[in-house]
Amino acid sequence: MESPPTAGGSEYPKTSSLLRSVEEKKHLKRIATGADSLQGFDRIRHGSVPDSTKKIIADVWTKISEHIQRASAVPEHGRVCMDDERINNEIALCDTVVQGTNFLGKQMKRTLGAILQPWYVDRRNGQGSAEQVSDFDNLQISLTVTKSVSGYDDIFSHIGSGLQSACTEPLRMIAAVPGTFRDQFGARIKPSQYFEIAENSLPMIYSLANRHINILQNYVNCVGDGHMLSTGLRKSPGLFVISGTPPNSHMELSDHAAEQIGDCALKGSDSQFHGCPAMYVAGTQHPTVIAELYHDWILPIVQKFLMPHVHRLKDHLEK
Repeated sequence: MESPPTAGGSEYPKTSSLLRSVEEKKHLKRIATGADSLQGFDRIRHGSVPDSTKKIIADVWTKISEHIQRASAVPEHGRVCMDDERINNEIALCDTVVQGTNFLGKQMKRTLGAILQPWYVDRRNGQGSAEQVSDFDNLQISLTVTKSVSGYDDIFSHIGSGLQSACTEPLRMIAAVPGTFRDQFGARIKPSQYFEIAENSLPMIYSLANRHINILQNYVNCVGDGHMLSTGLRKSPGLFVISGTPPNSHMELSDHAAEQIGDCALKGSDSQFHGCPAMYVAGTQHPTVIAELYHDWILPIVQKFLMPHVHRLKDHLEK
């Protein structure tokens, strides 16, 4: 049995090379060491994402960032803010980490949908700058002619599905941390260790976001979704490892994950093969909107509402 990570210890198993290109490994290493920059990363993929798509994402993100910078709680249905006491009461009713992350995820996804709706109506009705309206119309025409890889032919559903994934995938990973720690080190994780690992695990989010959508779907099928997340994690042991040493310990996909998920990335110039286009859209405070959503909204909410209950919440390996 491995000992819990301590400063100066050896590194733990690395993520499979099948899931990371050489350039991606270099990029994720820069992130893990604090150099959070996309400069020079995978220029071919970056160039394959249409400028209009990037502009649409940036336009939507302006609305979202306005909310996450001023929100102190998770709004219910995006309109009425739940006070801290009610949120804590809801988490207090949860028995497992998965139930807690599912509750927070549902509220966050409702909030993102409520932010997206008025933006969509405004752009559809021609409100906004000429460039914003033109980019909106052009993307809608493109989606109408050829459905996106998301399977939707309208902007609201297309962007909305991306936002749903932007909340769900990080929370799946966060939910898996305690059980992965127990499985690897034979000990219950402490709240401080939990948050440190989650905070350092943006590279794994990037790794998933940068894969072909079939990789992501296979991952979801293995890990599970919603109330099935605990079952999925138990049925797919060894998908994750905790790598590195404190204070840089972080979650990664294991070599076993390559066999479970499969490397179905496709070659070609079509942007649908090149992962999430939000990888290449800068946030207001972070290099990407993915990093901004994770660090400025998801992690603070998890720290505020989930971490105080970690000492009693069961992980996915406990019955």
